[in-house]
Amino acid sequence: MIDFVKDIFAWIFSLIKRVAEFLIAGFLELGLFSKLLCFTIVLAFFAVIKPSARYYIFENWSYINNPMSENLIGIVILIIIGFFIRPLFALFLRVIPSVAYFVWVIYLQATRSISKAPYELTFWHYLNMIVPLLIIAFSFAIYFSREDS
Repeated sequence: MIDFVKDIFAWIFSLIKRVAEFLIAGFLELGLFSKLLCFTIVLAFFAVIKPSARYYIFENWSYINNPMSENLIGIVILIIIGFFIRPLFALFLRVIPSVAYFVWVIYLQATRSISKAPYELTFWHYLNMIVPLLIIAFSFAIYFSREDS
């Protein structure tokens, strides 16, 4: 029985190792701008999970997440899909939702509509603005440098 459990764990770790090697090899084959776009995906996850604003109530700081930041996860999924389709379609697939998200974040800040409570913005809210701009810039760079071709 113990040998069976050891074999299961060995198989699981072997599978994890093969998947990690496959992902690392695929990442190393990407061009510079595609690698930067992958780095932007990591920033997007931080922009989603970190609070956008904070307010002081009952002698304690309370934090507010960006109400629509989950849309950034959808944009990340579209970025990943963009690696497997034609470059022009990938450009539109990445840029159009990123522009819409950026405009929405600007609107959210301009109208101060994150919360009814008086709040102050955190660094992570500004990351919500920077990430779509990076996605747009790297998407155009990938397209015009012909990295996807």
